[in-house]
Amino acid sequence: MKAVEIVNILCDKDCIAAEGTVDKFKIGDPEREVSKVATCFIATPDVIRAASAWGADLLITHEPTYYDHFDNMPDSDIAKMKYELLKECGIAIFRYHDHPHAGIVGHDLISEGFVKSMGWEGEFEDILTFVLKEELTPVEILRQVRDKLGAYNGRITGDLCRPTKRVALLLGARGGEWQDFLRSEDTFVAIGGEVCEWAVCEAVRDAAQMGIPKSAIVLGHCLSERDGMKYITELLEKRFTDAEFKYFECGDTFAEL
Repeated sequence: MKAVEIVNILCDKDCIAAEGTVDKFKIGDPEREVSKVATCFIATPDVIRAASAWGADLLITHEPTYYDHFDNMPDSDIAKMKYELLKECGIAIFRYHDHPHAGIVGHDLISEGFVKSMGWEGEFEDILTFVLKEELTPVEILRQVRDKLGAYNGRITGDLCRPTKRVALLLGARGGEWQDFLRSEDTFVAIGGEVCEWAVCEAVRDAAQMGIPKSAIVLGHCLSERDGMKYITELLEKRFTDAEFKYFECGDTFAEL
C-alpha cells in the first residue's frame, strides 16, 4: 500500500488536493510503498532516529515538524539540521492534526484517546465536554492524570474541592474555547494543554476567590494530547492489516527534576 493511500483513507479525502488544512505530507514521496508506519505526537530528532532504526517508511505526526503551524521552514540552523536528518533517514512525514480534531466520528479523536487512557466511564456531551459517570473533585482529577498519564508537571488553579461530573477537554492549545469555559454556568473544570496564564488562569483564580466555582488543570501541550495519538495508532492497526504500526514516545517537553 502507498503512503498516500493510507492517509487518504485516514482523512476520508484526497489529502494532496485538499485545501484549508495543515494535514499534508511535509517531506518524502507520497507514492512510496509502505510496510511500516510510525506515529508520534511530534517528530523530534530522537523520534525520527528511532522510527528510522525500526524501518519506518512513513511517520504520522500530530504537531508541526518545523516549529510553524503551516510548516513554513524558518531560516534557522535548527530547522535546517532537522531537514537534513529527515532526508538522511528517508522517511516520509505526514501531519495528522485537523482531521482528528474535526469530530468526524462525533467527537475529537485526541480527546477520546485521552479519556480512554484515563479509564473514565461516562459519555461525550459534545466534542469538548465529557460527562463522568461519578463525580470527582479537581484535585482528584489531577491526581488521576498524574497516575494514569504520568503528567507530573501538571498544575491546577482555582476551586480545588468542588465535585463535578462535567469536564471541558481543552487539550492542546485552545483559544476562544477557554473564554467559553469561563462564561459557562454549568462546566466548572477544564483540562488543557497550553494556556495564556494572565488571560485564563488568573481569571480562574479570581473566580474562585469571588465564590464562582472554576478550576483549570494545565498539563502542557504534549502531555494533554499524546495519548490521542496512541489511540489513533490502535485505530490504524485495526483498519490496516497489511502494514505494521508503532507509536514512538517523544517524552514530555519539560524535564521533571
